[in-house]
Amino acid sequence: MFGHIRNIVFRGGYGIYYGALFYDDLPTGTIQFSNGGTVQPTFTSPDSFAPVQALSAGFPAFPPPMTSTDPTLSNGNNVGYIAPSYGRPARTQNWTFEIQKELASDLILSVGYVGVKGDRLHTNIAQVNGLDPKFYNLGNSLGNHLSDPNPLIQAQNAAILSSLGVTVPSWFEPLYQPQGRDTIAQLLRPFPQYQDIGGSNNGMCSCLENLGISTYNSFQAKLERRFRNGLNLLASYTYSKTLTNADSAIPVFSGFQTNEFSAQDPFNPLSQKALSYQDTPHTLVLSYLYELPAGPGKKHFNQGVASKILGGWQIGAVQRYQSGTPTILNTNFNGPPGTDGTLRYSIVPGVPILSPNHGSFDAELANSGTAKSGCTANSDGTFTSMSSNNLFNCAAFFDPNAPDLLASRGYVFGNAPLVLGNVRSQHYFNEDFAIQKRTFIGEKQSIVFKVDIPNAFNRHVFGNLDGGITDSTFGAPKGNLAVVSPVRQIQLTLRYQF
Repeated sequence: MFGHIRNIVFRGGYGIYYGALFYDDLPTGTIQFSNGGTVQPTFTSPDSFAPVQALSAGFPAFPPPMTSTDPTLSNGNNVGYIAPSYGRPARTQNWTFEIQKELASDLILSVGYVGVKGDRLHTNIAQVNGLDPKFYNLGNSLGNHLSDPNPLIQAQNAAILSSLGVTVPSWFEPLYQPQGRDTIAQLLRPFPQYQDIGGSNNGMCSCLENLGISTYNSFQAKLERRFRNGLNLLASYTYSKTLTNADSAIPVFSGFQTNEFSAQDPFNPLSQKALSYQDTPHTLVLSYLYELPAGPGKKHFNQGVASKILGGWQIGAVQRYQSGTPTILNTNFNGPPGTDGTLRYSIVPGVPILSPNHGSFDAELANSGTAKSGCTANSDGTFTSMSSNNLFNCAAFFDPNAPDLLASRGYVFGNAPLVLGNVRSQHYFNEDFAIQKRTFIGEKQSIVFKVDIPNAFNRHVFGNLDGGITDSTFGAPKGNLAVVSPVRQIQLTLRYQF
């Protein structure tokens, strides 16, 4: 507490919290780093009766396990990786400031700011052996095989390597040519003797990778009336924003949501920081309980039959109103050879992202396939609407790595964000009510009758929007128009209490 002035109180605080070291990630885990080299020899008697050898001779000889210190052991394969800096645990810093004022007896207003900063969060961003973007301009030539018998390809390969000042090591062809992986891209990797290093996409683990960061900033207001004269009230409002490049403690789970399992530019992890797909900027929650002023000990109808009928009634509710979730824009596709990442599409400047007729968009028609809402990719990078039933404007998107462009200028990064904060799912509105009647039949005995009504107005709130540009349901709620609101199921209970 910082202090107070009359009926105004100032509060603030700061804290640092550390998370546990997280070794695991799907679909792989710690096994590649914990087992090491092992051997399980089997010794069999020649006649199933005589011993293999006398105990005095010691343990029978057996081939030792292959040593894991051999630097060539994993050549030509994907390998796991733990950097020296990955041993530091995740950290979050919290800071708060609040002003609280008593407006009236038992009525308190609080307004404040809450900030949270996270760093060293678990991620799957690093591509230690990813191709340097300075080679992206080679385009389709990155996939050329050095052993290709075509004279034109051989001449092209020779010209590329000569211009880059790169020579082919003597071990390269024997290692990769039998696998059909002796490409220009593989040769230009930072460590060409390996394929991917780390990353759950290739069946290996980026265990303890901690390149994630996050920020949460919020304004919070609360009005509270403590229980008095039969009424209790709590109203809270939060306006917030969450930015991160690590939306899940298990990075691959973020990939399931965004369809982006690794970074577009692994050489710049901060470029992955974007609006969280869990961001909810506006949240209003009302909860209250009101007890009718009737019955024993109350102001009205405190005796007789009327006391039994009208007394003991309570009405309570929790009402929640919040913004929808942002749209995850699945505008990514496989990156250049020699990378484990994905490239994104681009947003065309000055073009509205919503279709001119988005107000008449029919998600049911899109979901049924009657009027598809997606976009068809063209070889020049533009997109064409599949029908006139669209939420998004296909002309607002552009593929900078379309076949015609890729052949002429090589690979480039797209500028489309991972998450669209200005196009969200339906607002989440929900009201839960409860009515209770308590009737005393003695000093310590009562009968309680209660009616619970979740989602009292039977609202149907649809989930996240489909953000796949070329999907036939682009812009429609996912999951076959699945709803995220609870089903209204009225529950009646009768309880004897003693």
